[in-house]
Amino acid sequence: MRSNSVKLVGIDLVNANLKITGVKAIKKAESKAKTIAAKMENTAKNNRPWTDQTGNARRSITGSSDAKIGAIIIALAIGVEYGPPLELGMGGRYSIIKPTIDEYRKKYLKEFKGIL
Repeated sequence: MRSNSVKLVGIDLVNANLKITGVKAIKKAESKAKTIAAKMENTAKNNRPWTDQTGNARRSITGSSDAKIGAIIIALAIGVEYGPPLELGMGGRYSIIKPTIDEYRKKYLKEFKGIL
């Protein structure tokens, strides 16, 4: 009687290679996220729509990234107490965080398209 089964040789090696490839892709994505966060921070600091009085608001702008299970998070924040009024007050005239995030969102997706 003839068997209709297929014997897979080397499946452990294939699984190991897939795992290595996945880890490399995640590390590359993490590195790219750090680069994008730094670029966003620099862009926001350099393109702020207000004139510095003390420089505290500009210096408090920070970009960061973090890898979580199933997600890579890139954030941009302003750390002064009067940051929210700058962002949300006066019809958004002094907003820099949201416009920078919106600008980089498109770049972010393009950057990751080839990695993941």
